[in-house]
Amino acid sequence: MPCFQWYLIALLFLAGCHNMSSEDDIIRQLEKNEVTVKRTDVGLEVYNAGTEELVRLSSQLERMTKLKGSFSVGEPVLQGPELRFLHHHQNLRELNVYGMPISGEHLSVLPTLPNLE
Repeated sequence: MPCFQWYLIALLFLAGCHNMSSEDDIIRQLEKNEVTVKRTDVGLEVYNAGTEELVRLSSQLERMTKLKGSFSVGEPVLQGPELRFLHHHQNLRELNVYGMPISGEHLSVLPTLPNLE
């Protein structure tokens, strides 16, 4: 096989490896911001995502099945617009935003989540 073909194969392999690590990169970024990511047999559970940026990062985890915003006095809380990042998330089964000051207009994302329980 010519050297050029080996070079292309190596590039394709490295590109595939980079995509595989992107989930780990996102998890590392979340954990740096005190978000807990728990790996389970069915997917990923994300806890304490209490800002827009953390919800945006979490929404990029294709295997995420649970998202829980933080709710503690003095902690950041979700206001509602952050939920737009979850639009059509295919694996999200549980969304816990209990106690968050989210108005009804922002809950329109819920019908777009096909596996929400």
